[in-house]
Amino acid sequence: MYFHIHFNWIMYQLRQSHVAIKPSRCNYLGIFHQMPSFFVFTGVLSFLATMGILVVYVFFSDMYFAESKMAPMIDFSFTVIMAVFWLSASAAWANGVINMKYAADPDSWLFNDASSMCEQSSVKTFVNTEVKSCTVDFTGNFNKANISIIVGFLNFFLWASNLWFLYKETSWFSGSGSQQPEQQSA
Repeated sequence: MYFHIHFNWIMYQLRQSHVAIKPSRCNYLGIFHQMPSFFVFTGVLSFLATMGILVVYVFFSDMYFAESKMAPMIDFSFTVIMAVFWLSASAAWANGVINMKYAADPDSWLFNDASSMCEQSSVKTFVNTEVKSCTVDFTGNFNKANISIIVGFLNFFLWASNLWFLYKETSWFSGSGSQQPEQQSA
């Protein structure tokens, strides 16, 4: 049995060399490329944004600490957007991995799909009488995909945690700056 996973579709190919029938190819169609594409887009955007923010901090720090406080407010707003992107991209990628796990699981389609040569009836006998047995040698794993999901949610936590420190730099935290302290009368 040959099993290939692609983001655009999942295709498996059963080859039975000991059976006199010709090998069949069954396609399990699913659209899985959008979730990892959004996840990768968020990662690349985060990297580029981090490099841009680093340039502003190092070379244009006087602009960041000016009285207008526009740079910290732009930085805060962009960080909110990035945190939302990381949360939604990680959740979408987690959903995509769950769907790919189901689609790649031979128990979900090998014996139940009508186009499979290993289809079984309700009494667990093969519908195709020329097939004597169907076994799965290797089902694969999704360890790296699971780790990327965890890293994605950790990135969300990192960007969301940074919001407090950025909020403290904005004029929203310090007020408008035009308030005068009250003078005590003697």
